[in-house]
Amino acid sequence: MSKEIKNSIDKPREVKKLLSSATIELRAASINFFSARQLLEDSFFHCQNSIEKAFMAFLIFKDIDFSKSDDFKKLAEYAAAQDSDFNDICGQVINLRPHPRNTTFKTDIEEVKSVIITAEKVFQIVIEKMPLEYFKK
Repeated sequence: MSKEIKNSIDKPREVKKLLSSATIELRAASINFFSARQLLEDSFFHCQNSIEKAFMAFLIFKDIDFSKSDDFKKLAEYAAAQDSDFNDICGQVINLRPHPRNTTFKTDIEEVKSVIITAEKVFQIVIEKMPLEYFKK
């Protein structure tokens, strides 16, 4: 875990911030996917970011060390090691192709639909693991 997170005295706040960011990334993925001129590569990239942020929130909640430079696949491995409920979805995440920003990346509608569904499932499972107090103001 990065030092600024590990030394944070307000873990719920950091988790909420990451979950909020994951939600924004999912929204951006959907907007790009459903726009008149589909931006599939951007949608794919936002899904990856959402997955990373959701897993980071879960790992912080569980007090698991990770590096902010860990990619979504590594974070998935950490999550699966902590909770067997993540095994199936983490297997799907680990099989995703990485989409680095500002690189040539070709995809199609079916692949992006699948990635959006996977990102939404990751977010849902992470939310289900959080206590209700994390969602109160």
